Amino acid sequence: MSGSFQAVTILFLYIALGWVGVRTLLSQEMMSGLNRFVYYFAVPALLFNAASKLSLTQLLATLPLTAFFAAALVTGLIAVVGCRVFFATTSGAQLTARALNTTFANYAYMGIPVVSALLGDVGYAAIITIILAGNLVLIGGAQVLFQGFEKNSGKNTLGQRVWLVLQQSLLKSPIFLSTVAGLIFSGAGLVMPDIPDQVLSSLGATTVPLALFCLGAGLQFRLEGSSLSEISWLIVIKLFAHPAVTFFMLLILGITDPVWVTALVMMTALPTGALAHVVTSHHGVFARETSHIVTLSTLFSLLTLPVWITIVSGM
Repeated sequence: MSGSFQAVTILFLYIALGWVGVRTLLSQEMMSGLNRFVYYFAVPALLFNAASKLSLTQLLATLPLTAFFAAALVTGLIAVVGCRVFFATTSGAQLTARALNTTFANYAYMGIPVVSALLGDVGYAAIITIILAGNLVLIGGAQVLFQGFEKNSGKNTLGQRVWLVLQQSLLKSPIFLSTVAGLIFSGAGLVMPDIPDQVLSSLGATTVPLALFCLGAGLQFRLEGSSLSEISWLIVIKLFAHPAVTFFMLLILGITDPVWVTALVMMTALPTGALAHVVTSHHGVFARETSHIVTLSTLFSLLTLPVWITIVSGM
């Protein structure tokens, strides 16, 4: 148990170093390049290596995926109903943005290091499954809804909108493409030669410190022109309600596999993912508030993640 807390403490120290580094020695231009390295090289190398050693059947876990999607649906509904009742938010696009903020987590930059620290290599199948499901269904679904609510959405058919979403969120995503490439590699029964395998392993090993360092460098704490009460409400849902609902879904479905229990609860206990801000910015909906939610939920997860570690460790 103490080992888990120590591992998570180390992860947050990486975040703190990033926050200090960009305010002392490193420029934003340098951080931009480092972010690109993590996004296009380090994370894809890690995911390709992990996926290339897995089979497709290991990823198609029906009950865990059912728990994941059911928890996201219930959590999204809690956010939507709460924002309508307490904050008089009625726009479909605005409510979609609120739901996205409370259900989409920082699966890659925080999920990979946090869950790997708790589970090791045995957690890779669950991690990859959740990353793919989150990007495909939560991000993809939100973009379809945003486009459906846009005034000019009638110019495109539903099929055209879905294809556009696939292009933007998946077919151009190094995270998605590297995982699919790894699964194809595994399915074909191929074995990576030693030298490329060592290169990919070395690149993948940089993911944890560099991803968290970049995450810390991007934290901003100004709340100008934002509704603190609504932001606080959404952060509480993300850090407490989402993992709690996931936990109860696991109980209802009778899922007791410690790997899946730990992976699902901890991945849903993570703060809001930065990709939510990318999507809301692209559609011009709730973008500034989303950036605040990403930052503050990341900060407060310092306090909430150890609580969820204690819960899953006691199961």
